[in-house]
Amino acid sequence: MFDKLKKHHLGFVIPAEEKESIENKFGSKFTYDSVQETHVLFVYDKALRIYIEYICQEGRVAKQNPGFVHICYNLVDQSELEKVEDYISKNKMGYKLTELEESCSKECGYVIFYYIKNMGVVELNLVKNE
Repeated sequence: MFDKLKKHHLGFVIPAEEKESIENKFGSKFTYDSVQETHVLFVYDKALRIYIEYICQEGRVAKQNPGFVHICYNLVDQSELEKVEDYISKNKMGYKLTELEESCSKECGYVIFYYIKNMGVVELNLVKNE
């Protein structure tokens, strides 16, 4: 099922002391995500055709080792979210890590995190209709 979903971004935890050098590299500033209690920066990678999310090692991810931490998939509406959640539950694939929350990042809408067996952490991004 996940192979049919559109990928939105890849999340990487970075040591907090690397924040300034990454801002200088991309010419963009991190924003504070009050939900995760950390600073994040989204950068679109043209070659990979996907966003890369840099997540400072603080807040909810303070104990997480630096490196790749999650993949995020876009979902078009609540119905699609319910189908994915039902699929995860019926197939005993994993468990919910968070409730559905509005993202503090303009790149995402409403997000929910799951731990999926053999995949790790997966973020589901319910896209905001504008």
